[in-house]
Amino acid sequence: MLRGTLPYIISKLQQLSTMKEVEQIQAIITKTGLHTHSYVLAKLISFSSLSPSGSLTHAQAIFQETPMENPFICNTMIRAYSKSVFPIKAIHIYNHMHRMQVECDNFTYTFAVKACGRVLWCLEKDVGCDEFGIACKGGEIHCSVFKCGFDCDHFIQNSLVYMYSQCGLVGLARGVFDEMTVRNVASWNIMVSAYDQVNDFKSADLLFESMPVKNVVSSNTLIARFIRLSDIEGARRVFEEMPERDAVSWNSLIAGYVKVRDYAGALKLFGEMQIDGVEATEITLTSVLGACAETGALEMGRKIHESLKQKGYKIEGYLVSALVDMYAKCGNLSSALEVFNELKMKHASNWNAMIVGLAVHGYCEEALELFSAMERGLMRLGLTGLRSLVF
Repeated sequence: MLRGTLPYIISKLQQLSTMKEVEQIQAIITKTGLHTHSYVLAKLISFSSLSPSGSLTHAQAIFQETPMENPFICNTMIRAYSKSVFPIKAIHIYNHMHRMQVECDNFTYTFAVKACGRVLWCLEKDVGCDEFGIACKGGEIHCSVFKCGFDCDHFIQNSLVYMYSQCGLVGLARGVFDEMTVRNVASWNIMVSAYDQVNDFKSADLLFESMPVKNVVSSNTLIARFIRLSDIEGARRVFEEMPERDAVSWNSLIAGYVKVRDYAGALKLFGEMQIDGVEATEITLTSVLGACAETGALEMGRKIHESLKQKGYKIEGYLVSALVDMYAKCGNLSSALEVFNELKMKHASNWNAMIVGLAVHGYCEEALELFSAMERGLMRLGLTGLRSLVF
């Protein structure tokens, strides 16, 4: 195939594995005038936004150069943001699709509803939450689901159960669950977790015992309950009795050890996870870096950071906060600043970690300057409130 032809470019797009390759093929795409080709754009954005080696910032830059009217590309960005620390931006894109009358499909609604639940989860972790605002937006999308005839789509229904449970509206979550004509194991797990979140363990146990089929996620739900109650022994007991475990099983228990401040236990379990051949995820490493920060294990934290860079892993969101916090607490403020400054799209938790790091080391004036920069940065990202959720 000739370099610069559409078949050559498509072949390269299907083989992407790093952001360096994305930038190289983008240069060829621009030279050949194929930068507006819908398939080419879709592949670039899909890899950049969804791949562990991608860059959501880069995907957003490409997306903004498009008319933002391609349903597949819009869905891809909504999906990516719904999984990120910026789920509110998924809602912004969903609103944009409605304003521009871009056709929404079952995938749009699945990801948009999930994003509503994730907005609340992220806000609870950082700056408080507005359950009423999220519930209203979720209800609005739910009405659109009925209007478009997607109310029997079980992926959308599962997302609705999740969203209402995150809003604390377990009654509405149960209403959607009871109306489902087809419930898969994910539906049952989400509903059990919903009861657990409001400490209605009796209803959760009744539902758990009624499940026709259980899987590893079902056991993970029980581990999450014990962790929420700070019962690390109960969580460990469920973990040990599991016939099979996935990364979430390990992540939950490691996070549990960190929660009860048994940092040595968290690091020991991380070692067992590596021996067992289970690949660490962003959640794993965020917890482990937290343990490194509290125990002063700078060398282990540095090795994790170097490993991520060597693998070309996407270092964004809470992982950046964990790295900044680890370096700052271990006395290496220059490395903390380096990680922070390399991040183009900064979340509130990233700013907070760096501001606290500066203040703890006595750089109070620099911390105040960074605080002012944070306010300006979050305003540019549109992350200062929920008023923009409504059309």
